[in-house]
Amino acid sequence: MSLLISALAVAVVGCGGGSSSSSSSSSSSTSSTASAAETGSGSSGETETTADSSSSEGTGAIKAVWQKPHGEENKVGYELLKASETRYLAKSLASAFELPDTLTIKGVNGFGGGPFYNPEDNSITLPYEFTTVVLGVVAQSDPEESQYEWGEAVGAVDSFILAHEFAHALIHNFELPVLGREEDAADGVATALLLLASEGSVYAADAAEFWLNFSGRQDPPQLAEYADNHSFDRQRADNILCWIGGAEEELLVAFVENEVLPESRAVSCPGEWELLRRSVEQVMEPHLEHALNLQPGIGAEAEREEAEEEKKSAAER
Repeated sequence: MSLLISALAVAVVGCGGGSSSSSSSSSSSTSSTASAAETGSGSSGETETTADSSSSEGTGAIKAVWQKPHGEENKVGYELLKASETRYLAKSLASAFELPDTLTIKGVNGFGGGPFYNPEDNSITLPYEFTTVVLGVVAQSDPEESQYEWGEAVGAVDSFILAHEFAHALIHNFELPVLGREEDAADGVATALLLLASEGSVYAADAAEFWLNFSGRQDPPQLAEYADNHSFDRQRADNILCWIGGAEEELLVAFVENEVLPESRAVSCPGEWELLRRSVEQVMEPHLEHALNLQPGIGAEAEREEAEEEKKSAAER
């Protein structure tokens, strides 16, 4: 089933790939993500831990702090994260919802327990080695694809994971009600947010394909995994596919015809998506202060704008 899910989403959406920057207007950002998959390291990886020079404090603000990567696996993950649009997606989300406190994005060495949100300091931690694992899963699942296409897929998965962790931030900052497991709710919110983008179903499909291919680690599940606060990887993949299929009838039909989703589940997907969409809107809209811009290319554009602002600020000083 490798590549089939993403290919179906691309065919229905009519776009060219599952990158977090896949439009022609943002080709430089997409190229840098794919290039990171090819090179694995670069001069920017030699900087020590520093807060982002353009960071700010207060309502709706965001800052990024990146540890100096140590070892090849950390360097690869660092380059992939920096080349993707995770920081800019977080900035767009934090600004639109105006979180009451500064949200910090932390890039750290190692794998740990994977990416996570910490309500104690309102931070999202992105371990470099987890992103390297994502690249390994993508490459192993689709060995015939180019390194450039691997980089695009990793960028899409990174975008979903960032949106998932940001959903946790929304839940805790605004004390939102959660009925059921918070991790399942965060997957739902992440999918709903990404589907606001013009190619959002492709991003979400890439994330679903990653969880599907990653699910081999749970075959068979260990006893502790039954007690985990996350659903099994395969369940997460099927939930995401059901939501995006429920949002796009043509895509849902393609999933059933290609046996990506069983018909017994697919028949309930339009209703599941409508319930999710309505719930997210009712809970989130009171906190949405500004227009939410998740269109591809926002990262490349934001990078240019911040570079100009930094030059202007340095000149004034």
